[in-house]
Amino acid sequence: MNFNKAFTLIEVVVSIVLLGLIMTFLYGAINNVNLSNNIVKDKQERIVEYSKQINLLKEDIFNAYDINITGTRKYNVAFLETDNSLHGIERPFVIWYVSTYNNTLVRLESSKVITLPLDFTKDQLVYIDKIMDQIEKFKLYKSNDQDKVLFYIENKKKKAIYEIKTR
Repeated sequence: MNFNKAFTLIEVVVSIVLLGLIMTFLYGAINNVNLSNNIVKDKQERIVEYSKQINLLKEDIFNAYDINITGTRKYNVAFLETDNSLHGIERPFVIWYVSTYNNTLVRLESSKVITLPLDFTKDQLVYIDKIMDQIEKFKLYKSNDQDKVLFYIENKKKKAIYEIKTR
C-alpha cells in the first residue's frame, strides 16, 4: 500500500481562504488602532498647545511689575510690564486683548509702552502673537490686596479659571 502524505488541492484552497479571512480581520483591527492613535495624538497636541497658551499668560502675570486692566463686560484688556518675553526684550510692555477678527486672543509685546489702537506711524517695534481663536469671554480681576489676579477664558471648547500670585 502506497499512501501519499500530501495535502489535497481542496485542503490547500481552504487553508488559503482561511488565511485571507484572518489577514482581512487583522488589517481592519490594525487600521482601527492607527486611526484611534491619530485621534488621541491630535487631541494631545491640542491640549499641549492650550497649556502653553495659558502658561504664557500665567507667566506674564506672575512676572508683572505693573498690571492695569480695562475693558468691556465680555472682554478685558490687560496692560503689563513684565519680565516674561517671547522675543528677547528686557522688561517688555505687554498687552493681552481680544481682537474683533475671529474673536482672537492676541498678545502684543514691545520695549516701549504700547497704546491701543496701534499707531503704525510711530517708530516702535511691536511683536504681535496670535494666542487663541474663538474667544467668547476674557476677564481679569485683581484681588483687593493687589497681590493676585484671577483670569477667566472661555472659548467654544473650554472654560478656564486661574488665580495667579503677582510680585
